Amino acid sequence: MNGTMGSTLGMKPTPLSIMFMDIVGFTSLCETADPDELTQVVDTFFHQMVVAIHLAHGTVDKFIGDCIMAFWGAPDVDDNHPTSALNGALECQRHLQVEQTIWKKEGLPVLDSRTGIMSGVARVGNFGCQQRMNYTCVGDVVNVASRLEGLNKFFGTSIIAGEATVQECGLVLTRFLGDVQVQGRVAPTRVYEVIGWHSECSEEQIAAADLYSNAIHEYQAKMFQEAMAKLLRYPHQADPACRQMLKLCLSCMDFLPSGWVPYLSVDK
Repeated sequence: MNGTMGSTLGMKPTPLSIMFMDIVGFTSLCETADPDELTQVVDTFFHQMVVAIHLAHGTVDKFIGDCIMAFWGAPDVDDNHPTSALNGALECQRHLQVEQTIWKKEGLPVLDSRTGIMSGVARVGNFGCQQRMNYTCVGDVVNVASRLEGLNKFFGTSIIAGEATVQECGLVLTRFLGDVQVQGRVAPTRVYEVIGWHSECSEEQIAAADLYSNAIHEYQAKMFQEAMAKLLRYPHQADPACRQMLKLCLSCMDFLPSGWVPYLSVDK
């Protein structure tokens, strides 16, 4: 345990941004990849992700199997923790892209990642017992961040952040994915794909993100034909999220249940 964080049990409410990141398809890789090669690339992956998180002034909480949990806003106060967390996620992505090029050249397993970020108030501090404690954070916002990481599989994305995170940072280009009821939670969460810094994105990327986001707003307003027309103009028709929404629009145009709600329910 880091001595600067104290050695007394106790947690206090603190505004934070929490990030969960895991390796895509790690279970299958464990079954099929050479164990020594996989160990080599996983070690490199964890090292580079920790470097990137620290460059963005984040706190690495723990490793959970192939997952990294990190947060911003404690122990050092960061009034711009949502921006710092998004910077951390994009920095991780940049570091990973460099390593992916190296792994391909060397014929090693190529790892990819999925990331979820959520901001809000969590309890942070030393958690556990006197014999063994961990400086960490707990709370609803932490659980949601973990669920958002898993949502990437459903949407076919790499980085998903909640509205509480992206609304505090206008410098990042996002694509509105909709309102989602994640597993274990009643209230839906508004979620966005994080694409990159506005200053680094092309006009085509910005226009595509706006087009898709407007289509989702129209879907939520029961304007299914208008939403479908925009989705059909979306330049990435193979995009899993776009395919999901096209199917939903078609289904709603064919038959709209009396209890229809404008959000998606994702069990896993």
